[in-house]
Order: sequence, then C-alpha cells, then structure tokens
Amino acid sequence: MFGISWPEMHGALTHFPVALLITAAVFEIAAAVLRKPAGRIVSLWLLVAAVVMAVPTLLTGWFTGNHIFGARRAPSVFVWHRAAAFTTVGLAVVLLLMRLRKKDQMTGGALAVSLFLILSIAGVVGFTGYLGGKMVFASQAQALEQRHSESPNPLATARKQPIDTQLIAAGQKLFRGNNCISCHKLNGQGGTMGPELTHEGPRHPDMAWQTAHLRQPDKMTPGSLMPGFAKLKPDELKALASFLISRQ
Repeated sequence: MFGISWPEMHGALTHFPVALLITAAVFEIAAAVLRKPAGRIVSLWLLVAAVVMAVPTLLTGWFTGNHIFGARRAPSVFVWHRAAAFTTVGLAVVLLLMRLRKKDQMTGGALAVSLFLILSIAGVVGFTGYLGGKMVFASQAQALEQRHSESPNPLATARKQPIDTQLIAAGQKLFRGNNCISCHKLNGQGGTMGPELTHEGPRHPDMAWQTAHLRQPDKMTPGSLMPGFAKLKPDELKALASFLISRQ
C-alpha cells in the first residue's frame, strides 16, 4: 500500500495514541491537584483524540502480526504486546463513555474512578510501548551483535559444497512467499526487525545450521523473535537454506 509496509505504517501511527493518553493523564491529575477545571476539558479532548487514533493503530498492528507471523505461532512478547494494546484501548473507551455519560461533571467516587482509570491507562500504555520496543530494539541489537560476533569464516566458506541453482531459485520463491523480506533486509530492501541477509552465506555456510534455525530459530539463536518454519517440507527447508547460503 503506497510502498509502505504494515510494520512501517504501524510504527508511524503508534506514537500518537501513546502520547495522547499519557498527556491526558498528566492534565487529568494536574486538574485534580490544582483544582483547575480547564485541565479536565483538555484531558477529555485528548482522550477523544487518543481513542480515534487508536483505531488505525490497532488495525495496522493486527495486520502487521498477520503479515509477519501468518498462521505460525507468534512469540509470547508479541502476544502480550497485542493484549496490552487492546486492554489500553478498552479502558480508554470505558473512561470516555463514562465521562460523556456524566457530561464530564464528576465528583466524589465517580471522580476517583476516573482518576484511577486514567492512571491505569497510562500504566498499561507504557507497558505496551515497552513490549513494542523490546520486540524492535531487542531484535536490532541481536542482529548487530550477531553481525559483529559472526564474521565470515573463510575456511568454512571454502569447504562448503556447490549448491544446486534450482534449489536456490526455489528458495528465493519461498523467501518471498513467506514474507521474509518484511523483517530482513536483502540487497538494500526489506525490514529491519531481523538481521540483514545480504551476506548470510559466509556467516552461516552450514546447511544443517540453516535448516535447524529455520525450524526453530530460538533454539539456534537464543532470544530470537523470528517465527519458526517447521511447517515447511524438508525439501522446502533445504531450498530456503540453500538460498540463504548462496547470499554472498
């Protein structure tokens, strides 16, 4: 869509509802402490804007997950991130409806509930952002560490056997068909959640390592968020591994 991937769209949108909700909480608390009714008006409109912006943010986040993981099992950090995001928006909608129903004229217990909800929302949205950052930056840090620690091994490269060009072509189709490019950069194009694969061959020239990593990434690379491809047939795994090894 317009040359922008779902992860990029989600990344561009997600900061708006987060900032709006946290700012709404600041104005709400300030209005209660300083006894300034104008602060509650500002917080109400910030809450309205946050709920509106949350809709495309949730949608792009949902499509991002489907785009990256598909029918494969998503890592737990992603599952928690998605659950926290929907919880945040659910609480925000409840608070907004309560304030609109009361025409934002709340005192006593109703005001206390409103303050509790906005503080809870700020806490949950912060946790949501933390999990999102953990997915993105942990993957990038892992990719950087892998790039530095796994320099090309000329002896291993020299020992590797020639790979069937038909296998490489089949692997390239699988690479595209499984949306690997959404997380991995290849020849200057692709995502950045995973390590760049332009020169993957010299780093991991071993077919057994590549196929084992494709089946269960976190077993070969502890902490990896990459989804496994155990559903692929053995010959498909071999083809995809051949394509990766051919990247010089």
